[in-house]
Amino acid sequence: MFRRYEELDLYLPENSDHLGILEYLRLTFISGPYAYLQLSGSAILAILAGYFLRKLNNAGRITEISYYLIPISLILTISGVVLGIYFQEFSIHNVVVGDIKAPPRLWYWLFFAGPTLLVLLLFVIIDLRPESLAERVTYPLAVFGQGSLIIYTGHSFVLPMINWLDVIYPTEGLLRILIPFLLFFTFCGLVMMYYHRQNKALLTTRA
Repeated sequence: MFRRYEELDLYLPENSDHLGILEYLRLTFISGPYAYLQLSGSAILAILAGYFLRKLNNAGRITEISYYLIPISLILTISGVVLGIYFQEFSIHNVVVGDIKAPPRLWYWLFFAGPTLLVLLLFVIIDLRPESLAERVTYPLAVFGQGSLIIYTGHSFVLPMINWLDVIYPTEGLLRILIPFLLFFTFCGLVMMYYHRQNKALLTTRA
């Protein structure tokens, strides 16, 4: 009648609709709609790829390696598309009803690996040195990337905010959609401002 989570000494009825702590952690970090561990792992892989591309650039081999990376990127993306279509992962119906969820499958990694390699290659080629024009132009993108996990989590509150707004102050038409999005964009700005201040403090400390 009851199942026990030994680690937390937590008892829950088998048919209970309430999540246990371990189940909540599993859904949040491993197999739920956010899958923080998989997404964080993706970011770490991109950092490693960027690091090795920068080393190749410093060694003067980036042009040589580009001839191989560009077709490899295209092959990875096309392979991801083919697998996604074959397993109906690109089905709009499956996406809408919520069948397509984390953790990412093989097609996901292939599909996004190609564009990621191309973007990293572009960043290395334009040489994002401190205080350079390219660095200043791409800095907002870098700050957004630092807070991307928090921003990604925050976007899940946009639709609930519409429902909350209906309860607190009912609105209709375009305004009903604009207010939650304005709040979300404000949230994005605050997150980016936080990381910008962190970066400035780090540069000051290093100086």
